[in-house]
Amino acid sequence: MVAFRALRNVEEDKEEIPAPAPWRHSRTPSVGSITTPQPTAASNKLQSVFIQIALIGVLFFYISLPSHTVRKISSNASLSSVSDAGLKVLSTFSDAASSIVGGTTPEQGVSLVAACMNRQETLARVLPTWLAVDGVDEIIIVDWGSDPPLRSIVKPESDPRLHLYRVNNETSWVLSRAYNLALNMSSKEYVIRTDCDYTLQPNILDAHNLSNTDTGFYSGNWELARTENEVHLNGAMIMRKDAFWRVGGYDERIQTYGWDDEDLYSRLQSNRVDKLNISYDYVGHVSHGDGKRAQQGVKFAQVQIDLNQLLLEKLPQWSSSFVNTKDSSSYDIVEEDGSGYHELEPKNIPKPLRERIDRDIYEEAWAMALGRRLADDYKVPWDVLEGMDCDNKEKMLRQLMALQNDLESEEVNKRPEDSGNGAVLPRSARLLFVHAMHGLGNRMRAIGSALAFARNTRRVPVIIWESDAHIAAEFDALFNVSDLVLVKRFIPKWPFKDLHEYDASWNEFKFYNYMEMEEGAKKGEVIKNEPEKHMYYKGAYIMEAPDYSWWEAENEELKKLRPIRIVEENLGKLEEQGLSNAIGVHIRNRTLAKDIKNVDFNDEYGSEAAAKMEHWRTMSSYNTFLSEMARILREEDKSAKFYIATDTFEILAIMNEQFPGRILCTERKCDDRDSECVKYAVIDMYALSRTKRLLGSNWSSYTEMAERLGGLKASLAGQDFGAKPEPEVGRNTATEEHHNKSEEELIAEEEDRAFDSDRE
Repeated sequence: MVAFRALRNVEEDKEEIPAPAPWRHSRTPSVGSITTPQPTAASNKLQSVFIQIALIGVLFFYISLPSHTVRKISSNASLSSVSDAGLKVLSTFSDAASSIVGGTTPEQGVSLVAACMNRQETLARVLPTWLAVDGVDEIIIVDWGSDPPLRSIVKPESDPRLHLYRVNNETSWVLSRAYNLALNMSSKEYVIRTDCDYTLQPNILDAHNLSNTDTGFYSGNWELARTENEVHLNGAMIMRKDAFWRVGGYDERIQTYGWDDEDLYSRLQSNRVDKLNISYDYVGHVSHGDGKRAQQGVKFAQVQIDLNQLLLEKLPQWSSSFVNTKDSSSYDIVEEDGSGYHELEPKNIPKPLRERIDRDIYEEAWAMALGRRLADDYKVPWDVLEGMDCDNKEKMLRQLMALQNDLESEEVNKRPEDSGNGAVLPRSARLLFVHAMHGLGNRMRAIGSALAFARNTRRVPVIIWESDAHIAAEFDALFNVSDLVLVKRFIPKWPFKDLHEYDASWNEFKFYNYMEMEEGAKKGEVIKNEPEKHMYYKGAYIMEAPDYSWWEAENEELKKLRPIRIVEENLGKLEEQGLSNAIGVHIRNRTLAKDIKNVDFNDEYGSEAAAKMEHWRTMSSYNTFLSEMARILREEDKSAKFYIATDTFEILAIMNEQFPGRILCTERKCDDRDSECVKYAVIDMYALSRTKRLLGSNWSSYTEMAERLGGLKASLAGQDFGAKPEPEVGRNTATEEHHNKSEEELIAEEEDRAFDSDRE
């Protein structure tokens, strides 16, 4: 086969391809291999000698073998006749066998060609319209591996114009190969090329002057479609057969859905054959869903079109010089019954585009094709797409397409009496980006709120989760994300100034930012739903949107998240040790001065907020919890057990020493913010949520997450137990000690907490 050299000189490759020659052909194949036509043969004398040799060899071969032996049909071997002593079954091919090789001019008249895979019901509807077209002399139908075969629908014995070519052992639809075969089998000067879901009007030829095809070709034009259904008529053609083969027919390197028609049209036009528009008054499309598409495995039809276009740009242009090489198909005849039915099997299958392109270039093209659809169809900015991998682009596109279909269906089926009731539905599928900030608990509650908002406003949620000093673990290292769109690298930077000047998609956004230390951010701003806008929310808190996001709705979304397998396995072991009957204890032991590296709390939260946070940290030291645990054992339940989760793993040993036999925990040797340590934090968070009672740390989103996941109401250190001194306003030990160590932002307004009245 001709191997593609992806990054080499294209001009060098072009020089290896000879110029195309004129094509002349007949429908009826010779004994040998069916291939696409080749240029005119050599002298008549040489051909005569060749035919005699071929005749002797073939007769000897077939006389010596059983009658069911496979016969090869080829353009480089022929029989001008078959004797009565030979195989009579070959007589159908003998009459015109030499015309494929010798290059005789196609007969006057019109062929109608089609290739089908399955779609039996649709073909049964459209075939009568083809038979009714005035002026059609023959109808060539290729059955491309249909299951069941089309023989019961297409019956050549019922009309002498019908010819059915069944190709066995083809499991995927390949338009280029199927239609090249159909055109090769046609014998007339003019061709109507139709899909198997097109209906034709009887006077279509009267409406399209065939003399215009001397310098042009008629084809569908999706830009002229008057309805959504007419968009699918792009493949309809009326043309001269020799014009088709002068450019090599369809590019057989294209073996997936898309760009095959447009590529052919482009090459015809480059060969000075003008494109004319078929009138949609004379051709129609039988509507069916993408689920009935013959090309199996088409995930995104328009993306496949873009992909094939991009890949072809990396290869030499297809031409007639590719025909009758390993880059084009050939077939063996295995059966025919003399009535116009022929059964074939593929002999040579050319390599598809994907196998001709370096892997890196292919993946780059796939990413670009996905990006085109997301940017063009759904107004997703390219800056956002550049930070996404292909898996998440695919998920985003799949969910947007599904939502768009749902919205359109609901709009069509909406009853008059529904008008004015309920929330306003968007006309176009839109996204909600949630840029989750700071530590695990803060990010989780922001995500839960955004997921609720997205569900209640009919949006596709997108989680922006970037690793930083607060949390080094990536989201998909902690949770299964099969149904969630994830952005790990968000290239645009707040406040997104002037982005719309080079990408108009940014005009489709409404922005909200609760990170109050950033320019223009407004923590607590009421978030309104604008149905026709994408939304971007950046925060470590819940969204203030009471109509669309509330405590129960947020918790419902959070409970749908599934942690990774190792978390579930550890939880199972803890359950065996009696976790569900234990009292959960979350100890936020560290002060700001001993917390996150490279984070300045004053810069990130402001001095007043940092001071308030420091106060509640001092109320949550392990000594406060030791006293409360001792009191519970003394006054409430002498057999009580406790599950301990803490930000300082040395405390676990202290607790085991103070309360031997009473402590459950997940053993670890780290309590920092790297990826491995954060996995332990996830285990602890879920374990706390599964206890029967919770002792928590005040102003801690981590304690809040345990409450949300478990439906618990925590007793809080410094509020419900332990000492309750007033904070010293303006005093900040982190500032005094000039430490650059800190952690997730644990400040949230009292109304954001689960135990506040407005969240009850």
